[in-house]
Amino acid sequence: MLGELFQVDATLDPKGRIVLPARLRKKLEASGIDSLVFMCYPQLSIFAFTPEEWERQVAGRLTNADPFNPQVLTFAHGLLAGASSVDIDGQGRVLIPPKLREKAGLDRKVVVQAFMGRLEIWDADRWAERERAAEEGVPSLGGTPGTNEGEV
Repeated sequence: MLGELFQVDATLDPKGRIVLPARLRKKLEASGIDSLVFMCYPQLSIFAFTPEEWERQVAGRLTNADPFNPQVLTFAHGLLAGASSVDIDGQGRVLIPPKLREKAGLDRKVVVQAFMGRLEIWDADRWAERERAAEEGVPSLGGTPGTNEGEV
């Protein structure tokens, strides 16, 4: 569902809501999807999934994990704490819960992007830093664009 690639600048309103891009709203509406599941990737950004993708990519991975394994508990508590299902309102807005906004450092200007089956919502300044660091790190992964060497 969120397989389309895009990146847009957005602004959080005073209540902590953003308006989803129109083309995404239309796709979600056409598919009968009226909510998203938000989680914070610590100190980076908000990840948003459709409920189906949340089950497949996140919750489903933990279904068969040992619930008493300390590593599983640490992962679940650290990554999934504060995860929330959020309704999309009639104007295509979603409210990012305060705890998640705080964890992701979201203030007013944000970047919303879709790739890898999810949305990511970044503080605009934090995204600029992350994008720069990622671009600098690509050569260290080996290979260059157009080759098969060192593909990620």
